[in-house]
Amino acid sequence: MKKIIIAVLLFISICSYAHNYTAVRAFSIGKVTNIKRVNVPDAVLANFNSMFPNASSVRWEILSGSYGQHTQYFAQFRLNGQKRTARFAPDGTYIGGT
Repeated sequence: MKKIIIAVLLFISICSYAHNYTAVRAFSIGKVTNIKRVNVPDAVLANFNSMFPNASSVRWEILSGSYGQHTQYFAQFRLNGQKRTARFAPDGTYIGGT
């Protein structure tokens, strides 16, 4: 009985971790760094604010590829009560999100 309970708890913890895992990170090679909003380029902020004017609880990260190439700015935020994400190139171009 103990083994079954442990197996169920292990399964639940793996599922909850997989549910919270961001797809962007699954495909990014390199480093993920949290940054402050003041460190996000103006072009990125301008495009983000025009696309998501009602966003709240915004957190920014830099996704750096290996060798420093393919840097992207990754925003996690809430919009209408739902968790959302958005990725931008350094020039402010929207790449994608959920």
